[in-house]
Amino acid sequence: QEYSTECNKLISQFRLAEKAVKDDITTVEDFMKLYEMDCPRATERLLIMGVPEPIRSAHGSTAAGVAVTVAETVQHFITTMDAVKLEQRAVDE
Repeated sequence: QEYSTECNKLISQFRLAEKAVKDDITTVEDFMKLYEMDCPRATERLLIMGVPEPIRSAHGSTAAGVAVTVAETVQHFITTMDAVKLEQRAVDE
């Protein structure tokens, strides 16, 4: 529920920003090409569907399954950030 609420806020902000720059940029696709943005899922959600995708996990859409997925994602993100801060360049460091 919270995910959908936050996504809807972001989609609304996107729509407002899109209207604000309408005179400078002809289409969002042109903007994405200009800045070499390759994000097909975001493009589909923002331009075609306009709604957030429900959270899906390998274990179904249970709250426990989502919590495990989020925890694992955060764990990997923190590990990656630590490696970047320590300037590690090899897997075995």
